[in-house]
Amino acid sequence: MIEIIKNTKVQEKKMKEYAKRIKNISLLKRLRYFLEEDKNIDLSDVVSIRDRNYINLNPFGKLGKNINKKWRIKYD
Repeated sequence: MIEIIKNTKVQEKKMKEYAKRIKNISLLKRLRYFLEEDKNIDLSDVVSIRDRNYINLNPFGKLGKNINKKWRIKYD
């Protein structure tokens, strides 16, 4: 997911439409984090997350040591 977002041109309008359709909170948190970090696209005006739990950025890796409090993500 990281490489795809970094190496492609992202259309902000389309990403906002897709984000509205995503029902998986973990996926939505990761997407919002990546788009904000790499493309300066903020989706918080389109989709709000009221989940208070932290997720690991890499679901298959070790628990992250760093924390992004805004998106409640743990990463290495």
